[in-house]
Amino acid sequence: MGWFAPQFGSGQSVDALKDSILLDSDSTDTIFCNNEYVTNIRHSPTAMVMNTNGGPMVTKQLCDVPFLGTVWFNKNSLTNIVSLAHMAERHKVTYDSSAEKAFFVHSPHKIVKFHQLSSRLYGMNPRQPDKVFTQVASKYVLRQLRDNNLKLLSARQQSSVKKVRQLHHALGTPSARELVIACTCVLSWEGKADTNYFIYKPTM
Repeated sequence: MGWFAPQFGSGQSVDALKDSILLDSDSTDTIFCNNEYVTNIRHSPTAMVMNTNGGPMVTKQLCDVPFLGTVWFNKNSLTNIVSLAHMAERHKVTYDSSAEKAFFVHSPHKIVKFHQLSSRLYGMNPRQPDKVFTQVASKYVLRQLRDNNLKLLSARQQSSVKKVRQLHHALGTPSARELVIACTCVLSWEGKADTNYFIYKPTM
């Protein structure tokens, strides 16, 4: 188990720490301390020693966490720590610092965000769903949805979409309706107007 940075707890109440979940790239194991986040707390036939700034902490219990499986449990742990390596084994994890300083975990039913905290570590609080679960708010997620939609089109259709997108930006990003009107006017002027031409709307 990796060393847990003591500055994470600076200025935060014990309850706030117990409610938080840290995504830690330095940890080799996952450990929870909040029994409301887990099920089936039980004795472990083996023990795990966690090195902390307060000294070694021995853990002799296991628990089950949705979408993570069996992990360690110790009510005396400062906070809930998820190993990034463990998470990446279970789910796709993405990070794009140019869009947002946050890790996005793509679970089967939602995308969970671990944002950068004031301590420069990455964590989240399940009791604040507006800051945790993001399906449409992230620019990264929107780009991913756009790319998935493009995969449904043929190569020729994708080429048309890219051309329309380039035109859309060149015209100052008008609304979809205004863009269709502008394209219709141009094609009418060239004698090529065809309502079927716009059956594949641009994915912005």
